[in-house]
Amino acid sequence: MTIINKLNESLFEYEKLYDEIPELLFVDLQVYEEILKSSHMVKLSQPTNENPLTFNGCELIPVERMQSEFKYLSHKDLASAIKQFNIMPTDLIVIRKAENTNRKEAANARRLGNETMYKHFYIDSSIVKAYQRHYENKNLEF
Repeated sequence: MTIINKLNESLFEYEKLYDEIPELLFVDLQVYEEILKSSHMVKLSQPTNENPLTFNGCELIPVERMQSEFKYLSHKDLASAIKQFNIMPTDLIVIRKAENTNRKEAANARRLGNETMYKHFYIDSSIVKAYQRHYENKNLEF
């Protein structure tokens, strides 16, 4: 399975699990190189400050050292992670995130809609640092 397929599949799972569309995609440097070399990205123009590099509608941000290959996030989740990181800087940041659950229904019971449950969502501190670095560099003027 190619990295593009993994990213697409993971995006679909994220949307289904969290009922939201992610706005940011953090990728390891090796994955970033693979994405740039792929035929999918050849059609796109070069990124600028006004038009950052995107993949499936998510802004693509490379991370130096990540525990996983990639991670989709929303600005809201990242804001919570940055707030948590500023209070207590640790390698792994834990935030609460609402997630759709697929629990079985009891006999003779009916659900009106999807059931959500708050679960722990782990974000690497390197992601927060990469995000801060990315936006600091965006505001530079020469």
